[in-house]
Amino acid sequence: MNFPIFPLFCTFLFHNSLASFEDDLQTLLDFHNPKGSKCVFNQSEITSKTIDFFPKCQKVYGLIIINSNTDLSLAQLTKAFENMTALYGGIRVENSNLTSSSFLTVFMFTKFELYCETYGVFIENNRYLNDAKQLQSINQIADEATKECKFRVNNNPKLNMEDICEEYDIKDAVVCRLESLKDLPNNCEMIVGNLNVGPGDEEYFSKLQGVTHLFGSFTIENTNLVNLGYLENLYYIASLDEFSPVIKFVSNPRLRLIRLLSIKNIITRGNRDAILQDNHPDIFKTKSGKQVKCAVAEWIGMSDDTYPVDLNFVGGDCDGFFLENNKYLNETSIINNLSTTNYEDFNDCDFEINNNPLLDFWDACYYNSLTSLINLTTSGNLYNCGCQGDQIANFSFEKLQSCQTYYKGIKLHNFTETTNLTSFNKIRTIRGFLDIQNTNIQNLSFLESFKYLRAYSDGEVVFNLQNNPNMTRLALPVFEDLENFNLYGSVSFNFENLHPDFCITANELESFHNFDVRFINLQAKLCDIFDEGDVICHFESMSKLPNNCRYIIGNVVIDSGEENDVTKLAALRYLYGTLTIRNTQLVDLSFFKRLYFIAVLDESQPIVQILSNKNLTNPKIGDGFFHSIFTRSFDQRDAIIQDNHPSMFSYVNGTCNLFGIIPNERVMYRRSLNYTGGDCGERVEIKFCTANLGILAISIWLCLLWSIENM
Repeated sequence: MNFPIFPLFCTFLFHNSLASFEDDLQTLLDFHNPKGSKCVFNQSEITSKTIDFFPKCQKVYGLIIINSNTDLSLAQLTKAFENMTALYGGIRVENSNLTSSSFLTVFMFTKFELYCETYGVFIENNRYLNDAKQLQSINQIADEATKECKFRVNNNPKLNMEDICEEYDIKDAVVCRLESLKDLPNNCEMIVGNLNVGPGDEEYFSKLQGVTHLFGSFTIENTNLVNLGYLENLYYIASLDEFSPVIKFVSNPRLRLIRLLSIKNIITRGNRDAILQDNHPDIFKTKSGKQVKCAVAEWIGMSDDTYPVDLNFVGGDCDGFFLENNKYLNETSIINNLSTTNYEDFNDCDFEINNNPLLDFWDACYYNSLTSLINLTTSGNLYNCGCQGDQIANFSFEKLQSCQTYYKGIKLHNFTETTNLTSFNKIRTIRGFLDIQNTNIQNLSFLESFKYLRAYSDGEVVFNLQNNPNMTRLALPVFEDLENFNLYGSVSFNFENLHPDFCITANELESFHNFDVRFINLQAKLCDIFDEGDVICHFESMSKLPNNCRYIIGNVVIDSGEENDVTKLAALRYLYGTLTIRNTQLVDLSFFKRLYFIAVLDESQPIVQILSNKNLTNPKIGDGFFHSIFTRSFDQRDAIIQDNHPSMFSYVNGTCNLFGIIPNERVMYRRSLNYTGGDCGERVEIKFCTANLGILAISIWLCLLWSIENM
C-alpha cells in the first residue's frame, strides 16, 4: 500500500484562466483593501518598462506576472524584489525564458509570506525552466477553508519536480506500532503511537536509531538520558492530539544536546506546544557551545526554513534570558545566536539586558534576534532598545520626548492632568498593550506620531479604552498597523464606558477589521465623518438604492416584490446596519458575494432577520470571504431565522450558519451569531404594527416581541 506525503505547496488547484488581469487585480484589492497604500503594483507584467513601478515596500499588493515579454535578467528581478517580505496577491510565470526561479531567492532570507487567498502561484509553459526549489521558501497564507494556495505547475519540460514534491512510499518501510520501548523491534523506520520514554527505558533508546517518522507525540520524563543522538535520522513528526504537547522533556537532570539534527517538518492538529522543564542547565547548548535557547532544530544558516519546525516553548527551561553587569562586553553575538529559530515563542520569556556600558544594541534591536520581542528590558547599555512603557509614570518630559519605541506596553491610568499630553507626541511604536483607563482624556490625537502597535496576544485585550467619561473620539492621526507576533493567537479591543457620544469612523472600523480584531465591547456610535472620495450609500429602500454601492449605512430591508433589485447589492463590501430579508421568493443570497463586514452599533435590534422566505434553500452570505461582525457587545449578536424553506441549512448539514463552516476558529468566532427562531430552535413570536407619521407617510414597523412560545 502506498502512503504519499505531499508538502503543502504541491497541492494543485485550478485558477479561472478566463479571468482578466484587471478582474484578478480588482478582486485582490477588494479583498485586502490597501486603501491609500503606495505599495500596490498594478502593472499587468514585469518588463524593463514596468519594473520601476514595483513598490520598494515590505508588504506589496499585486500580481507578479513574468512572461515572454519579460526582458530582465535574474539579477535584475532579484534586485527589484529585495525589499518585499509579504506579497498580497499571487505569482504567474508563463511562456518565459527563465531557466531558474532563483529571483525568489530573496524570499529564502526572510519569513516571506504569500497571502494568496484570491489568486495563487502558476508556473506554466516555460521551456527553459529547470529549477524551482525556491518555491519551498514561501510561507503561504491562503483560503480559510482549504488552508492552501492555488498552485499549478504544468508544461515545463526541463523542470524536475521530484525534489520539491517529495513522495514517500512506505511499502518497503518498516512500520511499527508502539506499545513500549522494551517491546519495540530494533529495525523500525516509522513509529505509530506516542513515544513515551520513562525511567528504565534508557537501555532501549538505541532502538530508535533508524526511525525517520514519528506519528505521535514525544515525551521524555524522569530519565537519565544525556542526549538524543540515537534520533539523528528523525525528520518528520505528526502529532494529531490537540490536547497534548508535541514534545515534553521534563525532569531529566542529565539531558542536554537535544538537537534533532535531521528534523524537517512537525505537523500538528492545532497547538504546537513543547514543555521543557527541570532538565540539565545546558539543555539548549549545541556541540559547538552555541546557546540556541528553546529550540529542538539545529540552525545551520539563514537559508534554512525553520517555520515548519517552530514550536511554542513553555516551562522552566524557557523562562528568561538575563545579561547584566558586564563592564567589558562590547559585542552582541551571544544575543544574535539565541533566538533566530523561533521568534514568537520567546515572548513567553523575560529578556533583561542591563548595565553593560560598552554594549551597542542598535543591530540587535532592529535587525537581528530581538526585533519581535515585547517583554524586553534594556538599560544602562551603550545603546538601548527604546524605553520601558511600564515605567512611563516616572519619566520626565525630556525622557518622554526622546523615546519613539516603548516595550512592555503603555498604561495611562487615573491620568487627569491633560495639559501634559503633549509629552507623548513622539511615541511611534508601542510593543505590548495600550491601556487607558479612568482619565479625563477627550481623544487620542496627542499620540500624533503613533503608527505601530506590536503585541504578542492569544486573545488578550491589546487596546483598552475604559472608564474615560470625556472621550468622544478615537482620532489617532497616523495609526496604520497592528501586528500580532503570536501567529496562532488573536487580538481583542475593548472600548467601554466612554462618553455617550463616543463615535468611531467607518475608516477606523474598516482598519480594525483588516487587523483581524475582535471587540469585547464596542460602546460607540458611527461618526458622520467620511474620507473625501468615498461613495457612501444611505439606505432608504431597495427601490431608491443606487447600483454598485460599496458602503451602505442604514438597516437594509429586502421585502416582497423587491427580488429584482437585489443585484444592486452585488458590490456591497461594508454594511453599517442590520439586514432583514422577509416574504421574498429568493432562492439564495448569492448577490452578497462580496459582503465582507457588518457593523451594528444599535444594541436594540437583531443583526440579521430572515423571515418567511419559502423558496430560500441556500442563505449563505459572502461567498466564503465574509470576515467580521462588530457589535456593541459580543453578547448582543442575535439572528432570527424563521418560516423559511425547511432545507435552507442543508449545505452546512443542518447547522444554523449564514457564512459557512471553515476550520479557522478565529474567523468563525469573529463572525458568529446567536441564532434563534423556528428554523434554528425555539420559535419567536413576531408581530407587525403600524406607526402613523402624520402628513409624511404611513410606515410599517416590525415589532419583535422576544417572547418564546410555550414559556
